[in-house]
Amino acid sequence: MFQTDQATAATSLPTPSAAGTPGYFTNGNPASGVAATILDADFMNMVMMELVNVVTGAGLTPSKTANNQILAAIRALTPGRLIRETLYINNGGTQQVSVNGGAFTTTGATTWTPLSGTSYFYAEVLGGGGSGAGAAATGASQVSGGSGGAAGSFAEGYFPISAVSGAQAITCGAGGAAATGFAANNGGSSSIGSLVSAPGGPGGVAFGPAAAPQTAAMNNGTIATGGQINMIGQVGQPTLISSASVAVSGAGGSSRYGVGGGPVYIGNIGAAAIGYGAGGGGCCQIASSAARASGAGTGGLIRIREYGSI
Repeated sequence: MFQTDQATAATSLPTPSAAGTPGYFTNGNPASGVAATILDADFMNMVMMELVNVVTGAGLTPSKTANNQILAAIRALTPGRLIRETLYINNGGTQQVSVNGGAFTTTGATTWTPLSGTSYFYAEVLGGGGSGAGAAATGASQVSGGSGGAAGSFAEGYFPISAVSGAQAITCGAGGAAATGFAANNGGSSSIGSLVSAPGGPGGVAFGPAAAPQTAAMNNGTIATGGQINMIGQVGQPTLISSASVAVSGAGGSSRYGVGGGPVYIGNIGAAAIGYGAGGGGCCQIASSAARASGAGTGGLIRIREYGSI
C-alpha cells in the first residue's frame, strides 16, 4: 500500500468540497443522457488515506512493492478468531493433552507449539493440589490427625504471541499422593516454559499423637507468577478434635476446576479431591488406633486458547 506519487500529485491534502447527498457509482447511459460517475480527487484521497491509516496504525511502513499490507495490518490490530484450544492435564501422574475437545492422549503432551497464524493467546495455569495430612497411630488417651491440603496456585493472562519464542515446554503438576501417618505430600508445579508458573498446593499439617483437645494448623501456598492475575490456592481447613471421641477432619482447598476432599468423621480415611488442582481432605484418629491415610490431591492443568487467523 502506498500513496500516489505521480508527478501531478499534490504535496498536501486538498481541502475537500462540502459534503453532498450520499449516492452510488454508475456507468451512465449515453442513450438516455445519464452521465457516468466521475472518480474525483476527494473520493480517491479519502479511500487512499483510509487504507494508509490502517497500515500505519498497525505500525507498518507503507510500501509500493507490498500488496498484502492491509491484511498484515488487520492481523496485527485484531486478535482474530479462536483458532485452537489446547488442554493439558495431569491424570494420576501421567501428563495428557486434548486439542479442540478431542480425546486425551500422551502424544505431544509436554510441548505447546503455537500455530503460525496465532496473534494472541489466553492461558490458564493451575498447580497440583496437595494431599491432606495423615493421622499417626495413637496410644492410650491419645488422638492424632491432620488438616486438609491446599489447592494449587493459579495464574491467567492474555499475551501477544511475541511473549514466547517457538515451542514451549509444558509441565502439569501432579496431585499430592495420599499420606499415611504423620505425613503429607505437596502438589507439583505447573508451567508454560518460563512465561507462567503456578506452584502446587502444600500438603496438610499433621499433629499428635497427643492428648485431646488438638487442632491442626494450615499451610499457605506460594503465589503464581507470570500471569496478569496471580493467585495462591485456597488453603485446606483445620482438623478439630475436642475429645477422645468427638472430632471432624478438615476439608481440602478447592480450585477453579476442582473440589477439595470433604471432611470425614473420626477414624475414617481422608476424602480425595475431585477435578483438577484441588487439595485432599485431612483425617483424624482416636486413642489406641492404627494410623490413617489422608485424601489425595488432584493434578493441575494448563489451558491455552489461541486467537488469530489461518
